[in-house]
Amino acid sequence: MLRTVLIGVTHWHLPLFLEPMQKRDDLSYVGVSDPDLAGAQKVAERLGTIALADYRELVEQTKPDFALVLGIHAEMAATAEFLIERGIPFIIEKPAGLNGAQVSHIAELAAERDAFAAVPFVFRQNGWVTRMREHSAGERFDHLSFTMIGRPPQQYERMASSWVLDRARSGGGALINLGIHFLDLIPYLVPDEPVEVVGAAISNTAWDLSIEDFASVILKVGTSLATIQTGYRYTSPDEYMDMHFSVRTAASYYVARTPTEVQVTTPEGGIETWAVSTMNMKTYPFFVNDAIERVLRGDKPAFDLSDAARAMRLLDRIYEKAGAILPTTPGSATQE
Repeated sequence: MLRTVLIGVTHWHLPLFLEPMQKRDDLSYVGVSDPDLAGAQKVAERLGTIALADYRELVEQTKPDFALVLGIHAEMAATAEFLIERGIPFIIEKPAGLNGAQVSHIAELAAERDAFAAVPFVFRQNGWVTRMREHSAGERFDHLSFTMIGRPPQQYERMASSWVLDRARSGGGALINLGIHFLDLIPYLVPDEPVEVVGAAISNTAWDLSIEDFASVILKVGTSLATIQTGYRYTSPDEYMDMHFSVRTAASYYVARTPTEVQVTTPEGGIETWAVSTMNMKTYPFFVNDAIERVLRGDKPAFDLSDAARAMRLLDRIYEKAGAILPTTPGSATQE
């Protein structure tokens, strides 16, 4: 039985992790924490455990075997460092810090201590990505295009996470929150190749906030080209976001048109339709269960802080290309 603590429980992604965790019979909940103590107490009541505002006090008091780390981006790296130094395995929500320097520091510390620190880059385990990699085995990805446009950023105020709208605390807008998935996925699909930021532009004109509400990025990864568009401009009250992806190899063109369907076209004109999930949200249960099983076996995470550090260093370069003014911390990000 893993004695488990939950840190930063007012984060809107808590249900994505907690729902699959509560279906397991090998976890016990010994405490939750959040600077918003009232919010933490609501979660604690559901779990029949204690709530404290300070995660450090919680960890020292409960001596957990495992932790889930959510919370404000500006505070995540310090939380991770605290847990690494105490030898506590944990899952930490992306981006795990404000910038590449912060996340690289904790990634290096985790490597030195052989710490278990899993990061939910769930698109890697998503149904369509898994099947596409199997289907295209040995082929080069010529072009990769990803669009993820979320709802207006005011939703975070409604979810008690108004810090998301403050660049000093969040590190950025749609790119760091949504686009980070693809800054991890693209090098994963095209590994061992240099990544060049060909072009990048960001805008905050829709909502006039300190964070970007739209971003457009062009990357060159070896001989492959990749594009990312992401933002907080989707206005539909009925759907979560506008998401569609297209990827080309020499033999196939893959298009994710809906949350449950991928169309595969061959040069001869053949068309195959896969009934497979394309949404990141649907993959969290698989990620959570896989990570916990790895902790129990004493294995390493499927992907970890080193992957987060790579994505965040790339994000730094994109923001620099786009002319963004970013929060800074001691140290400098290293280019890929």
